[in-house]
Amino acid sequence: MHLIIKRIIFNPKKTKMTMTKKMISWLALVAVFLVSYSCRNDMLPEKEIFENSSQFQLTSRRMSLAESKHRLKLMPEISEAQTLLRSSQYNVSGKTVNAGSGVTINTNDVIYIENGPNYHTYTFSIVRENAPIDAPVENLVLTPLPDGTYKGLLFRYNFTQQEKQNIMDGIPMDTKGKTTITEAGTNITLSKVQECSYVEETIWQDCSQHIHNQSNISDWVNCTAEIKPQVYTIGYWSCSSGGGGGNEGGSGNTGSDDGTGGGNAGNDNCITEVFQNPLDPVAVYNPCPIGVPTSPNIPNLSNPCEKTKNMLKDPKVQLAIDDITKQAKKAALDINEGEIGRIEKNGMFYPADVSEDHHVIFNNIAGAKGAYHNHTYKGAKIHSPKDIFSILSFAHVQPTVANYGDAYIGMIGAEKCYPDVSGCFRMFHYIIRFGGITADLSKNFTEDEMKKFNKDYRDREHELAETLPYVNFLGDITLNKKGYEKLFFETLHNMGLSGKVILQRVDDDGTVNNINLDANGIPEAIPCPQL
Repeated sequence: MHLIIKRIIFNPKKTKMTMTKKMISWLALVAVFLVSYSCRNDMLPEKEIFENSSQFQLTSRRMSLAESKHRLKLMPEISEAQTLLRSSQYNVSGKTVNAGSGVTINTNDVIYIENGPNYHTYTFSIVRENAPIDAPVENLVLTPLPDGTYKGLLFRYNFTQQEKQNIMDGIPMDTKGKTTITEAGTNITLSKVQECSYVEETIWQDCSQHIHNQSNISDWVNCTAEIKPQVYTIGYWSCSSGGGGGNEGGSGNTGSDDGTGGGNAGNDNCITEVFQNPLDPVAVYNPCPIGVPTSPNIPNLSNPCEKTKNMLKDPKVQLAIDDITKQAKKAALDINEGEIGRIEKNGMFYPADVSEDHHVIFNNIAGAKGAYHNHTYKGAKIHSPKDIFSILSFAHVQPTVANYGDAYIGMIGAEKCYPDVSGCFRMFHYIIRFGGITADLSKNFTEDEMKKFNKDYRDREHELAETLPYVNFLGDITLNKKGYEKLFFETLHNMGLSGKVILQRVDDDGTVNNINLDANGIPEAIPCPQL
């Protein structure tokens, strides 16, 4: 049911963020109270929003929708946006085509940004089936409104292939001049008055120790601050003249007291700011730019797809898979048949050091790229908690950070067809890859925690077996593929690894699929583009 390997742990050092507080002079306090009561009531909320930019520091992290405390509010917004996207048209190589069902909003890997306790955004990548290699990066950004709902903005980035790769490798980039912003469900960037539009600006934020910033990007990898240096894209509503509310447009200077800097609005006193409370961008007037923060969320689909498709072309890989498949079929027919495993080192495959009824053991994974094993008659036909835990170790022994995604663990399971036909099997072929960052590899669990994960895994498997659409029919005792995939993602969530592990499925016809969760938390297969 799982792999057992020697666990390798490392713990990057963290330091506490230090914060400074501005002193308010007595004279300034007196001056505030000299303002009339009515004016104070009219203006105070606006000043709290627009003048406290140095009080908070933007923070961001990657998560899955399942981890979000706003999940129930976000789900209808995502569903509506996906419906609009699927009914829209877009340009491919100069031709206008209907999006149809070939567009998906990825909810497994979401960028969550906070600016203080009262404001946040969610950035989702938009995946278009069979998109050309030079297609723009498309993101859905959800920003909260005062009524508790969210406004959806579509950010489209015209990046080169190298720029896309740089961003995926963690190299910061200025998106100014490469970005267009529209509201979800529209194909225009200008308001009806034609003097207003969404404009983008780039702001650079120092680390919380104020050591790393825009001037030393190449050294960001050595930053030990609790809040790392960041670069953000800010989208704001800008009116050049008349036309109602909005920010004054402009760009240029960077820098501010709190280490967050951006473009000015035509004078040196203006710095791009970020909302601190839920607001509609088009309903805000401020002399200086203020708006919605995001970061480009590039769907990391092409690399895992290409890695797996190329891997499966290797004759040595196919020989290992053939061995594992034969054992999986034996185990489907005979409860006494156990697991076997194959580990890949330096392009060659070697048997597991120990093969037992429900696990295999690899004593030394140094220099290993990945491994395959089968699950048995009683085992779930998808990766177990220990399999998931093991992918962290395989990623850790890769030669460089850039090779983390090369690590893989394959699992093959088989079940007899229903009704029973001699020689007929339902096959389950899954591959997991590491999709996180270096800090994620320090994740560790106690023996008791792993026992609980395994128990929850088995209990949940039985619960899902009583629910459509996770079985082929009520009364079926085993999950179907959607059921096993649901079990996998719930297990990832329980282990705190949502968005850190990529799940792929290889169908009987050889099609490789990336498996994601849709807006309703249902597993959805996205076929990899054909070579």
